[in-house]
Amino acid sequence: QIIIAGDSKQLPPCDFFRAGEASQDYGDDLYDDEENKENSLLVTADGALSDSSVSLCWHYRSCDEALIAFSNENMDYNLITFPSAVKNPDDGIEYIRVPYSKETCYESGKGCSHVNKGEAQRIVELIFSEMTHPTRKNFSIGVVAFSNAQASEIENRWDIFRQQPDKRGIIEEWEKSHAEEPVIFCNLD
Repeated sequence: QIIIAGDSKQLPPCDFFRAGEASQDYGDDLYDDEENKENSLLVTADGALSDSSVSLCWHYRSCDEALIAFSNENMDYNLITFPSAVKNPDDGIEYIRVPYSKETCYESGKGCSHVNKGEAQRIVELIFSEMTHPTRKNFSIGVVAFSNAQASEIENRWDIFRQQPDKRGIIEEWEKSHAEEPVIFCNLD
């Protein structure tokens, strides 16, 4: 089996940014456009395996959907993008920075917990914030961590947080209205 990834609609390598004159002979076939087309692994594989080509469906790296809209419109792409939080703060993905401190560092190494306690605490606060938000409180809440240790740290901190007398009633009310979709904690491990 082989997986070859590439995009024939992207610009091929060129010698535009090389030092010296573009016409200078480097004894290097890498920047010969015609030679490139003939020796391209992507072009060769596409010709030989034409019925096994698969296109990507999702684009997730752009901060704003408008950045990929041009390609979708002008290059016959149909990439699905994640909703941009720029247009509507109640939709999409939001980056929330946890300020650096000794408490917000990932604890790694032998004998360490392999968690980021400060980040876990901030996530717990965000869970409660979502439960009390005027419009988003009706949504379900799922927390995904990169490791099992971090997911467990967040869930343990949530269990402690939810016992606070001033928070308990609000959380219990949210949980009653979301009995079929409680807060979930999972990891990518």
